[in-house]
Amino acid sequence: MNEKQAIEKGYHFTGIYGFNKEGVEQAAATERLKGNKAVTVYAPSSPLSRGNHGGGWKAMIKKSETNLQAERITQLDWQIKNIESKIIDKEKSLGKLGAELFRFKVVREEELQEATADIPAPVTEPDVVKFQVGTTYCTRSAADYDTIFSFKVVKRTAKTVWLEEGYGREINKRRIYVYGDVEMVRPYGSYSMAPVIRANRTEV
Repeated sequence: MNEKQAIEKGYHFTGIYGFNKEGVEQAAATERLKGNKAVTVYAPSSPLSRGNHGGGWKAMIKKSETNLQAERITQLDWQIKNIESKIIDKEKSLGKLGAELFRFKVVREEELQEATADIPAPVTEPDVVKFQVGTTYCTRSAADYDTIFSFKVVKRTAKTVWLEEGYGREINKRRIYVYGDVEMVRPYGSYSMAPVIRANRTEV
């Protein structure tokens, strides 16, 4: 079995490597005594490496389910001891009530994390600047910088606004479109150099 085949079968490198096969095999035998599966595989040296180009030997193991479970329990015990240590510290500084509140907080956080582990994070949409009823918006003429158009929003729906021009003349409803997270509308319709009012511009 070579290294690639060992990896495909679930073996992992132990970190033990040497040019003496017998020494590496002894390390593999020690792992077998622990209940793990272990193999010694030949690892050719890279042509770019310096020194010995003959390659060496690696000890690779596949841990038993019993040992994996023991490692999980050990890790869990460490986590419990770490939490208990924090609770003791809290009890010293906050008293028993404070420690119990801290314990409850830790348990609830862990339960919440476990319950929501598979829930995807919500996709948040950017806030869009919208036209407000009763607000007057201004824009300059594209053809004449000194000409300013002003329009008051007198009514709106989700996708439409009704505008009133500066001197009180009402214009037909216009369709809203969004560009760069800002609502916009063309009060006189679409044509070359037509004025555009933006929901983020109330003065010029």
